Amino acid sequence: MKKILLVLAIGCCAISASAAGLNVFASELNSTTPNSVEFLLNDEADVVLNIIDNGTVVGTIEIGHCSKGQNTFEITDTDVPAGTYNWSITAKAATVTEAALVGNCTTDNVLQIANTRGLAIDNNPESKFFGHIYATSIAANKKTGARLGTGIYVLNAALQDFAEQGNTPYSCNVSWDGTNSSPMRVAVAENSDLYIGDWSDTHSGVWVMNPEDTSVANPVLGGTRNADGLASVDGVDVHGSIVDICLVGSGAELKMYTADEDMPNVLNRYDLGESKAIWETAPSATWANVTGFINKTDCIESDRNGGIWLCQNRYDNGAQYPSLLHLNGNGELDYSMSDINILPGSYPGAAMGVSRDGKTLAVADGKSAYVFDVNFAEGVPALTRKHKVSSPASARPYKCDFDAAGNLYVAYNDDNGGICQFAIPKETNEFTTPARGTMELTIQTGVFEETVNSAISYRSGIISAAEGAEVFNALGAKVAEGTEISTEDLAAGVYIVRAGNQTLKIIR
Repeated sequence: MKKILLVLAIGCCAISASAAGLNVFASELNSTTPNSVEFLLNDEADVVLNIIDNGTVVGTIEIGHCSKGQNTFEITDTDVPAGTYNWSITAKAATVTEAALVGNCTTDNVLQIANTRGLAIDNNPESKFFGHIYATSIAANKKTGARLGTGIYVLNAALQDFAEQGNTPYSCNVSWDGTNSSPMRVAVAENSDLYIGDWSDTHSGVWVMNPEDTSVANPVLGGTRNADGLASVDGVDVHGSIVDICLVGSGAELKMYTADEDMPNVLNRYDLGESKAIWETAPSATWANVTGFINKTDCIESDRNGGIWLCQNRYDNGAQYPSLLHLNGNGELDYSMSDINILPGSYPGAAMGVSRDGKTLAVADGKSAYVFDVNFAEGVPALTRKHKVSSPASARPYKCDFDAAGNLYVAYNDDNGGICQFAIPKETNEFTTPARGTMELTIQTGVFEETVNSAISYRSGIISAAEGAEVFNALGAKVAEGTEISTEDLAAGVYIVRAGNQTLKIIR
């Protein structure tokens, strides 16, 4: 593949290395004009554009080192024939070798949501909102912090307030209680819809918001509530106050599990499918009460393997009432974690999260979060504790989640509360994000000279300038000059070409 020219880069090609050390990935892939792609990086990374035809990579272009945030790249030289292609972005960075705090809610106001209740990340690359982070919050209630509204806050993968919410979260035209856990925890469906639980008595239930329209969220479960939040229709209990939600399947197979404070069993399942009608009958199934589970379900997650993880509020873990339990697909208890030396506890919100592939699980207590490798042998899980991370000042964790690249997020609920982001070691720090199926890249040839400065051209590794040009490295030192300059002997990096009063940026 020939050398390429970077004409426009928003935040691209940073010179200094970042100390952040996140597992990197690209999101918000877009291509609105021929020979141009856009993407957002969660941290600075080396980037490669992969051009795909009928499922096969037919060309790669090294974009180079790009910075965290939005980046735009113009293709100006390629061997790929003109046409329309699928494409993907591969982000690479140094391997994360130590678990470390990166995004800090005590120093970053965007993350400082002191009364956080829920946290969920859209990890589906086919979603337009891939990488978005959703957090629920209720009113200040004597807490302090930069963001204390009642509703749903959203960040992109670079931890930016891209929607310019400031201190005003989305209320979705819903009358959240605001003084209790209303709204509570959230879950993202495969189609990118956000399901929002409510643990209050006066406003119990589940709502769903389409991120395309944050002005409204519609109720999922119906019924008339009693004073405790238990809702029924014609004497049939439909739901109560919802502590947590997890979603399994998609489309016609979509199932919603709820941890319900007021219903008599550990878990309720609602086979929602594609229906948009309000559910006004009994749950599709209930999973029976489990020995050792006494606090109702404080946190639930799909194990991505047909079963469900349960995490209950336990200041001290123990054999009689373990912090962490697992139910198989039949609702049978087949595993519990009660060793205080491996998992001390799971309080006060029994915060838990599971990676998209189900191979990593995190549980947080008041001081630390513990990260486990998960392996299934004949359907039964086994956990190996790998990492322990601690927040700088926050306590009271309410929810954990992982992003697509494996970084851990913990939502804390106290005076130093908000979202903390931790880099978690993995074997290689590389992630390829496919552009959504409808987001194709059109390549046109024979138009490259129109996209570069008329006094300077850069083709096939040769810089041409009729009046002569000078080439400077990133430190400002002149490294070459002439009318025909080969870049073959230049070190890899970013260079500025100057001819008279005109300049051009290239990546070698």
